[in-house]
Amino acid sequence: MQVIFSTSSLVLLFNRHVFLLLYSVIAFDFFFVFGEDDALLSLWNYLGFVLWV
Repeated sequence: MQVIFSTSSLVLLFNRHVFLLLYSVIAFDFFFVFGEDDALLSLWNYLGFVLWV
């Protein structure tokens, strides 16, 4: 039972890292599309998202 729990936790952790990676790529795209002011805003949103998750 402990092995199953550990495996599911590992998968959940992996999915979280993949999602954060995708989110950081999106935030990085905002830097080029909207300029530096909105990039700073998206960076704060990204940090808030990381803390929230």
